[in-house]
Amino acid sequence: MSTLLTKIKDYIRQETIEFVTSETREEVIEQLISLAHREGILSDKEEFYQAIIQREEMVSTGLGMGIAIPHAKMKQLEDFFVIVGIHRGQGIEWNAIDGLKVKLIFLIGGPQSMHKEYLQLLSELTQVLKLEENRQKILRAKSQESVVNIFHSC
Repeated sequence: MSTLLTKIKDYIRQETIEFVTSETREEVIEQLISLAHREGILSDKEEFYQAIIQREEMVSTGLGMGIAIPHAKMKQLEDFFVIVGIHRGQGIEWNAIDGLKVKLIFLIGGPQSMHKEYLQLLSELTQVLKLEENRQKILRAKSQESVVNIFHSC
């Protein structure tokens, strides 16, 4: 799937969307990584978890507007993946740039060698999420299918 023509909607699948209930950043990250592992996307949960946490310690991936995009690139990954977490509660403390709690989490993994494609994927995701209307639709979604449909309509 990794080409310069790839769209974010190609990575948003029902199987990789989870309504999360965990209350801490680390628990949510663990929950989303476990989903990636169950879906056969990630073989080494612990190594990926450590890479994500190490990245978070450098600088928070809480971008503001209730969004976090924890991410890591690893040489053993052959393609990108996006795991979507939607928090139904008050949100999670994430050290976000605007100080707000996070309710939308997009866990991204990808090959270390594909920096250009990674930036394109990230750019496309932020284009969708910068619109308040899109964020609200995702937060109000009742099912994984609804979330997929939102991304396909953007």
